[in-house]
Amino acid sequence: MKYLFPYLCSVILFCCACSSADTEVVTSFPKTGVLKAQVKKVPVPFLLPRFMGAMEDRLLVYKDREDTLFQFFALPSCEYMGSAGTRGQGPDDFGMPDTRSFCMGDSTFAFVEAGSNLFKTVSCQGRDLKVTKTESFLTPGIPSNGIYPLADSVYLTQGNLVGDDEFCLFDRKTSVLTPMRKYPEWTDMETGVQVYPSAITYIKTCVVSPDKQRFAAFYGYFKRFRIFDSQVRLLHDVQVNIEPYETRFRGPEEVSQQPVYYIGQPQAVGNYIYALCSNANGSGLQATSRPELHVFDWEGHPVACYEFDRRVSLFAISPKYHLVVALDNRIPDELYVYDLPEL
Repeated sequence: MKYLFPYLCSVILFCCACSSADTEVVTSFPKTGVLKAQVKKVPVPFLLPRFMGAMEDRLLVYKDREDTLFQFFALPSCEYMGSAGTRGQGPDDFGMPDTRSFCMGDSTFAFVEAGSNLFKTVSCQGRDLKVTKTESFLTPGIPSNGIYPLADSVYLTQGNLVGDDEFCLFDRKTSVLTPMRKYPEWTDMETGVQVYPSAITYIKTCVVSPDKQRFAAFYGYFKRFRIFDSQVRLLHDVQVNIEPYETRFRGPEEVSQQPVYYIGQPQAVGNYIYALCSNANGSGLQATSRPELHVFDWEGHPVACYEFDRRVSLFAISPKYHLVVALDNRIPDELYVYDLPEL
C-alpha cells in the first residue's frame, strides 16, 4: 500500500499535465502599426516560391517548379546573388524539399526530402551549394509532414494524412516513432461539419522555441494557435477573436470561400513568436486579404500586430539586421523589405 500512493499521485499529475488547457481569447494587441515596404526588383523571377528563410548574411527562396531550386539574396541589401541547386539524384542534387522541415543556420541550411526522407545539410559556398551531410530519416515512403528538432535528439513531425494522431515524436537515438495527441474537435463550435481528413481541416505550421523545450502550432483555417511542451503536453490554447475571424470549417459547397488565416512558416526570434496572418477571404486569385504580422510570447500573450502594406504570402526575419523580408507569390519579380519593429 505504501508504494501505491506515490504511484497514484504520479498518475494524477500526469493526467493533469495531459489535460486540455482552457482556451485563451485574444481580442486586442497591446501594440499595433503599419509596415511600409522598400520594394526590391528581382532580376530573375521566381515561379511558385514555397519557402523563404534567412541565414546570417543571405536570404534563401525555394522555388517548387524550376530546374534551379534556390535563389539567394545578400543581406541586408537584398541584392540578387544567384541561383543554385538542381533537381536530381546526384550527391549535390536535390529531390523535393518538405517545405515545413527547413532548418536555417548561419551559412548552412537543412531540410528533409519528401518521399526519400533523406535529411540533407547544405553549405553555401559562394554561388555554389554543397551537400555536407546526408542522413536517413524515418522510413522511406512515410510522409515526414514537417520535421522540427526538439531537445535530446527528439524530432516533432505532424501526423499522416490519414488517422487521428495530430503529432508524432521521433527519437533519433532509438529510431522509435511515437504518435502523440488526437486532433482537436473545433468544427462542432458552430455549424461546420468535418468532411475532410483531419490533417486538411487542421492544417498548420509549427515553430520551435530557441531552447527547444516548446513549440507552437498555428492553424490555417482557424485564427488560433496552441503551444505545447517538448512532450506534446498542451500549455496554451489561444483563439484570436479579432475581425476578420470565423470559428467554423465550411463544408464542400463553400470550401472555395473558406477563410484562410495563418500561413507561411512562423518564426521564433528571442522570446517572441512571429506569425503571418493573411486574413484571406477565400482561396485562389479572387481571394482578398489584409495580411498582418502577429507577435506573441511563449506564454501565449499577444505582444504586437503590424499590418503589411502589401499582399504577403511568405516572410523571413533577419535578427542580425532587424529586417522582415517578404514576397507576394503572385508577383514574381519583387521582394519587400521592412524594418523589424522594436518590442
